[in-house]
Amino acid sequence: MTLIKTALAMIFLILCEMPFSSYGGIHLHNSGLQETKDDIQSPSRTHYLMGNYYLMNGMTDQAISEYRTALEVRPECAEAHNNLGAAYFSVGMLDKAILEYKKALKQDWQFIAAHYNLAIAFGKRGLVSDAISEYKLVLEIDPSYPEVHNNLGAILFSEGKIDEAISEYRKELHRNSHFAEAHYNLGIAYFYKGLIDNAISEYKAVLQAIPDYAEAHSNLAIAYYAKGRLDLAWKHVQTSVALNNPPPPQFIDLLKKASNDGQKRASSPP
Repeated sequence: MTLIKTALAMIFLILCEMPFSSYGGIHLHNSGLQETKDDIQSPSRTHYLMGNYYLMNGMTDQAISEYRTALEVRPECAEAHNNLGAAYFSVGMLDKAILEYKKALKQDWQFIAAHYNLAIAFGKRGLVSDAISEYKLVLEIDPSYPEVHNNLGAILFSEGKIDEAISEYRKELHRNSHFAEAHYNLGIAYFYKGLIDNAISEYKAVLQAIPDYAEAHSNLAIAYYAKGRLDLAWKHVQTSVALNNPPPPQFIDLLKKASNDGQKRASSPP
């Protein structure tokens, strides 16, 4: 029982030092513009497609330049506004990203990728209620849209709404049972509630999908420590160290102390 209480007390440290939740990525609209047959070779389309190429190859400055040029020719292009927002987001220019996503939605309110991206940008900006509203709009347009329940769960978790977060993660996994990030986040939520066995099951599911997911190994080490399975805790610590992402040193110290205490008890006369 002492190990469980100590591990649960450690969770606040772990959440501060490790990414407590995993979000889906920004959604880039990478198909051709919806242009008429007469302007299929228009400068707007050419610059838009070049912007996509540059952005997908990590050449953000060039992508931004191309999208801006495309929008000078065709300012009503929702896709170009969305992708320009994605380019701004990728370099941490959140306010500019938000503005472009809003411009995209002004042109096409049903543009689901722009709602999704705007939700992520609001979340990163700390505008939690706005982010939640955008995710709910996405689900109104398409209840099966990928990653939304996972991201919504992560925001709810950050607000301390653990049971609601668990519900969202489960919905995501009902949609895609192999989504490693949702298993990872659900594991953390279970651990937070003291449901250690459930957390272990979720982390194992993560590793079935992604064996070298270092954070899952670290969290499994902590969960096994809470269960008193120090041998398994050390096994996953060693794996996370090999993956260059070990648990916090404070946890390693706790694990060493618990192991040393166990060895002393084992060597003491009955």
